[in-house]
Amino acid sequence: MGSHQGPQDISYPLSFRVPLSQVEEIDEAVVRERRKRRSDLLEAVWHVAWANYQRSGSLESYAEGRRISKRSKRVSEDLQEQLYTALETILGAGAFRVDRGSGRAS
Repeated sequence: MGSHQGPQDISYPLSFRVPLSQVEEIDEAVVRERRKRRSDLLEAVWHVAWANYQRSGSLESYAEGRRISKRSKRVSEDLQEQLYTALETILGAGAFRVDRGSGRAS
């Protein structure tokens, strides 16, 4: 039996136009990069460009060289201190209420 190819494994030809001056540059790059055909070079360039485009999140971001900013899981020391103080206040107030509810003074 033959092996099954999924849609992601099948290459599909696409075409687009480039200025003649770039064709000449591409031909020079084919020789420099030791590729047999223009399509071999452009396929490799496409894979890199497509991955970078996807990381950028949009064509505008890609064109400007920006990537999607990932949120940091770290918080600043100031925010940590504020959160600690707030939690301490909440827990302290909660303990005081429990003590008042049981009739014991805290």
